[in-house]
Amino acid sequence: MGSVMTPPTTVEAPIDALGTSMQAFGRMVAQGRVLESVLRRTRIDLSRADFGLLKILIEAHGGVRPGDLADRLAVDAPTVTRRVQHLETRGLVRRTADPLDGRAQLVQLTPGGTRMIERAMHAFHDWLETVLADWKASDRDRLAELLARFTDDCYRTLECHGH
Repeated sequence: MGSVMTPPTTVEAPIDALGTSMQAFGRMVAQGRVLESVLRRTRIDLSRADFGLLKILIEAHGGVRPGDLADRLAVDAPTVTRRVQHLETRGLVRRTADPLDGRAQLVQLTPGGTRMIERAMHAFHDWLETVLADWKASDRDRLAELLARFTDDCYRTLECHGH
């Protein structure tokens, strides 16, 4: 006979529910289902990897060294090099000399790359608006506040434990 599971206590139940929801949401995001669905539906020809790289560039308001891109994307340098070359052939990014160190390169968005990532980010925001359409403004604000706090606390506890 299998072991009988005892129901969680009332204190544990919300934590269990939170953990279950986090796992489901994490899988959906990690598998790229949200972003890929939004990009496919809006006919934006970007992969998740392209989107991530272009988003870093637009948020940087200028060029980013390839090594820094690799760090931010948590991939190795050859992967970034291949991705940048691919995006260069599409006219979405360009490489230029770093004005602070002529030996180093910066990856920058082209005007076409800027339009592409802005369009993709707009499509994602539209999707999020659709998801939250039936939510009260106060609930949206509270979710944003709590999710930011939760994320910050997660990072803080990971850093405290040497990660």
